Amino acid sequence: MVPCPSSPWPRARRRFLWGVVGGLPLVPWAFPSESRAAEESFAAPSPLLEVRAEGAGCPDAALLEAQLEPLLADSPPAEGGAEKIIATVVDLGPRYAVLVTGEPREVEDPDRNCLERARAAAVLIVLGMRTEGGQRADETSPGDTAPADAASAGPAGAPDTELLLQLLGGLEHARELPPTPAASFGGILSRAPWRVGLNLGVVAPVTLGADGDGGRFRLLRLPAVLTGAHLWELGNVQLGPGLGLAVEGLQFQGVDTPGATGGWRWNVGAVGAATGRLRVSGWAIVFEARAAVFPRAYEAWVEPDRDLGASPRWWLGTYLGVERAWDRTTGAL
Repeated sequence: MVPCPSSPWPRARRRFLWGVVGGLPLVPWAFPSESRAAEESFAAPSPLLEVRAEGAGCPDAALLEAQLEPLLADSPPAEGGAEKIIATVVDLGPRYAVLVTGEPREVEDPDRNCLERARAAAVLIVLGMRTEGGQRADETSPGDTAPADAASAGPAGAPDTELLLQLLGGLEHARELPPTPAASFGGILSRAPWRVGLNLGVVAPVTLGADGDGGRFRLLRLPAVLTGAHLWELGNVQLGPGLGLAVEGLQFQGVDTPGATGGWRWNVGAVGAATGRLRVSGWAIVFEARAAVFPRAYEAWVEPDRDLGASPRWWLGTYLGVERAWDRTTGAL
């Protein structure tokens, strides 16, 4: 063996090696593994949960979060698209209450052991979070509705369409004529606040013309009225105006007039209406006022030159009746 001169380098190398060997246990902490990073993320408080402690503070929020961390790490809640859940623990002295969803749960604890309270409350909070998450998953948002269901359901909040059957009785008035009884029956398609109705009616015959030798004639009217109306609702009462078209069949028949013959004519005019409805136990009491105007008037005469008069150009009608919805499924009123 040949002795080597003493030098500071061997001593420096020994110190370096001892430093490397001594620092090896710290390498995992300097470069954490994926499993450790995942463990820390699970141990962190859930962004979907906010814990509140109220009352005297047994337990407080910090103690609750410490007990919740391992429970949330074992089974973290799903966070996609969910809303934040607020959990509240209220110290009520000899008991405490835990509120996550629904009604609060009260637990008796006269010993006021804050740690045991925090452990039990943490379990109740996690169970409440699972229940709330399940309810949200079961709820179907309008955008997630299946196409077939969405087509059958129609737009949300859309009013229902009803088929109403209507029976009216009233009086028709014209200039220089007495009130004439009238009746009508019809069907109405209602989709609040709008409605479209078709009524077929009959007006009792009225006699027109001059008394004496001038001659008279009897006029029978069979009106068909198509109207559209907009009704405003005030509780059980509906009120509103309407416009429409009237087509009438007119029968002329001479009365005590030699040589007079009868005949049918058609007339077309415009109708304005005001409607009021009162809903009572599935029925509706209806009041309607109509004004019908006809541009054409038919003159009745007997050859060669006997003029008996003309049909009125306008009529005013007042009606009172009932309406009832028809069930299209069962066919019953």
